Amino acid sequence: MNTDSNYFYIFAAENKDKGSMKNKKRNALWATLSSIILFLAACGQRGQYDAQFAQIDSLADVRPKEADSLLQTLAPAMSEAAETDTMCYALLRLKTDDKLYRNITDRQPLSQRLVEYFEHHNKSLLPTSLFYAGRVCADLGDAPQALEYYQKTLETLPVDSNTKLHDLIHTQIGYLFNYQGFFDDAINHFQSALHWSELGHDTTAQIFNLRDIGVMYYMKNNIDSSHVYYQKALRLCLLSGKEDMRIGIMSQIARNLNMRQQYGKALEFIRPALVNADSTSISGFYSIASEAYWGVGMIDSARYYADKLCIFGNVYGKRWAYEVLMQVNGQNGNIPSAIDNLNKYKVYDDSVHRLDNAAIVKRMDAMYNYQLHQKEALKLKEANKRKQRIIWMSLLFGIPTVVALLILLLYYKDKRRQSEDEVLRQRTIVNQIHNNSKQRIAENEKRIAELKERLTEIGTESEFQRKQLEQQVKELTCKNDLAELVNNHRNISLEMILNSNAYATIRANIQESAIMREGQWDDLHRKFCLSLPNFESTLRGLCRISEIELRICMLLKLGVSIKHISVLIGRRENSVSMATRRLFFKMFGDTPPTANLADFIREL
Repeated sequence: MNTDSNYFYIFAAENKDKGSMKNKKRNALWATLSSIILFLAACGQRGQYDAQFAQIDSLADVRPKEADSLLQTLAPAMSEAAETDTMCYALLRLKTDDKLYRNITDRQPLSQRLVEYFEHHNKSLLPTSLFYAGRVCADLGDAPQALEYYQKTLETLPVDSNTKLHDLIHTQIGYLFNYQGFFDDAINHFQSALHWSELGHDTTAQIFNLRDIGVMYYMKNNIDSSHVYYQKALRLCLLSGKEDMRIGIMSQIARNLNMRQQYGKALEFIRPALVNADSTSISGFYSIASEAYWGVGMIDSARYYADKLCIFGNVYGKRWAYEVLMQVNGQNGNIPSAIDNLNKYKVYDDSVHRLDNAAIVKRMDAMYNYQLHQKEALKLKEANKRKQRIIWMSLLFGIPTVVALLILLLYYKDKRRQSEDEVLRQRTIVNQIHNNSKQRIAENEKRIAELKERLTEIGTESEFQRKQLEQQVKELTCKNDLAELVNNHRNISLEMILNSNAYATIRANIQESAIMREGQWDDLHRKFCLSLPNFESTLRGLCRISEIELRICMLLKLGVSIKHISVLIGRRENSVSMATRRLFFKMFGDTPPTANLADFIREL
């Protein structure tokens, strides 16, 4: 048995340096003086508040709450301050709020204005403003734009200066690549971050970077390499006396040891973590401990932490807990409790699958957006070249009619390209879902082979283990059969609609910016009833939906964008977005971003 990987990310809450007070004071003094000197040197235009800003900048990296208090005392004076002071204040405000984990998604216009200002008035602060513009985009979920800002930061930042900012940039790029599933690229950037943290003698950053590299190797299923980097991080924790960070690293080492089935060693690492567990890490710690105790045969201890997980655990922890309790009660002959545990396990297992599917869809969407961003960048360059040629031709010949014809030609060519891109995008979504399903099937088949091999090794010595393994083989086989059936049905059904005259009508109306007529809606509805007979009944089973909401859902199922849906139904774009939010609220009692409804409809 194996616990889920989502509680794997366990972060240290605060880092307590246990060096001598004398060294701590000396290091803090040097850090403050260095930061003040760097900030003052960066301020090309002298302002009235340079000294205060330098002090706040130095505090923001180590004690952001104190920096926040100082910024609040300066806030009233900023209404009458010079522009150079207000811009420096706004940059420090953005940096401090980010350090305090506050919501900065509403600062995009401000971050762009800061970049423009420092690009023209103070290039020394341009890298910092570019970095925090990237942070805003990252929090907004715009990974391609965030990556572009981070790359510009690296281009404008001198190679031999500001090791901390170099470290932060590579770390953030690593997180973006990790989110998009590019683990090798993420490892390269975390390695670069580790290099800069070593140059800056930043022990805390080194530990985090080593941990992040270990996480990436774990995501690549390379447990041996992951273990090596966790051990390096643990040694640094021991040398520097960072107790909270040590606990977090030890828990992750324990998880790796569970993966290796070295449960006895795993207990040696997880027990200290159990004493220091807090609300953010308790589910992961208890799950690791329960698995380790189960592995060494200490069933009572495994059950003890499973009972704890039923109260304090997250969705993944509770799923594991009810699986343990189900088997314990089954062994003890307590069949009613075992059945109750099985039912609860199924509930949380369904929840886990929904979360995992949502995460997969988001990752696929992020990967698609990144690739689309790269293509759009190339297309933009080509478009700029074409525009220049058109301008020169118009200036050379001076024939307005030729210019008008060229613009008209480009317009219809772009419309046709958009229509073709829409088809390609929808087929890409289908292929991605299909490939993901195939990958899960292959993983299940590999697991089935491993279980069968274990069955042959067990022989007749343990009837319980044999039955348990046989049950797992049956469950995985059933999952594969179901996945194959669903995958084939999805592909055939969507291909039938995408190749139909009804969908060709949708493309034509989008290209001509025309509203769909009632007869065309009837054709589309009939095609859905034939190809996806349960689609409408499933939606109506969730809530009562109107005719216009059903039409929106059909178009979302086909991957049509909100912009094009507004054209087809004759509504404004913001009205369609509001309608999708209302529909999602009717279904689930929540009002998330519009993309969530589109993801749900595509997976329906």
